[in-house]
Amino acid sequence: QAEQRWPGLKLPPDTPVLYEEVGGIVEPKKMIQAHVLRAWYHGAHVKTGEKCLGWEASTDGGVRVTTDYTTYITDKLVITGGAWIDQLVPELKGLCVPGRVTVAWFKPQKPDLYHHSRFPVWILHDAEQNVPFYGFPEFGKQAGVKLGKFSVGAELCDPDNQQREQQLEDVEPLQAALQRHMPHAVGELLQFSTCMFTMTPDKHFVIDTHPKHNQVILCSACSGHGFKLSPAIGSILADMVLQDKCTEFAEQLQIHRLHRSRQGHAAVLDRFQV
Repeated sequence: QAEQRWPGLKLPPDTPVLYEEVGGIVEPKKMIQAHVLRAWYHGAHVKTGEKCLGWEASTDGGVRVTTDYTTYITDKLVITGGAWIDQLVPELKGLCVPGRVTVAWFKPQKPDLYHHSRFPVWILHDAEQNVPFYGFPEFGKQAGVKLGKFSVGAELCDPDNQQREQQLEDVEPLQAALQRHMPHAVGELLQFSTCMFTMTPDKHFVIDTHPKHNQVILCSACSGHGFKLSPAIGSILADMVLQDKCTEFAEQLQIHRLHRSRQGHAAVLDRFQV
C-alpha cells in the first residue's frame, strides 16, 4: 500500500508503516529568525558573535557570565551550549557527548517521484546496516533528495575540530540505503554536509536546574538531535526561569532530569558533589 501511494519508495515485505498526515519540514534558518524576531518584539536583547568564556554563581544568588566582549550580571542563566555544553559545565563531560553525523543530497533519476508535493519526509530503518536513516523530498532552494544517517551512536568528535570534509566512507552507507529503499532517487551527489548530535547514554536530553546553583538551568537539547522540539523546550525553559517549575510539560520533563537511576548520571552527580 505504501509503495502504491509513493511509487518512489521500495520496502521489504511486511514492513510496518506509520504515516503522519500533519508532518512536514521545518526550515531551521527561518525558524530561528522567527524566534529571534519574536523575542525582540517582546523586549529581548539578542547578542551574536560573542564567545562565552565562562560563568560563575555569585554569592548574592545571581550569575556572572564572561564573554570575549564583556561581562554580564544576571539573576538567572540558561546554559544551552549544544555540543560545547561540557566545556561550560565540566561535570557533564562524558554524559553529553557530541557525535559527527553525515547528510547528503542526491539528484534523483525520476525527480517527479520525490517532489515535496508527492513524497513525504521520512525516517526508516535499513536492516542491512541496522541503522535508521531520515530524509526530505526535493524542497526549497537546495536541489536533490536529502538523506542522513540518524546516528544515535555517531562517531565521537571534537566540536572545535570536527572533520567536515567528505570521506569515502561517509557517502557509501547513504547511497546503499537509498538504493535499497528509493532506487529512483540515487543519482549524482549534489552536496555533502556534516552536523553534530549531542547524545546521552540513554538517548534522552538533560534538562534540569544545576544541582548546586538553582539560578542556573542546564539544557543539552536541540543540538542536531532535537531541533524540531525547540519550541516546546523553549517553553519549558521559560517556565523554569520565570516560575521555578515546569507546568505544561511537567510529566514529559521527568525523563530528562538528572537522576542517579539514569545511565551515566551517578558519576556526574558525584562530580557535582550532591
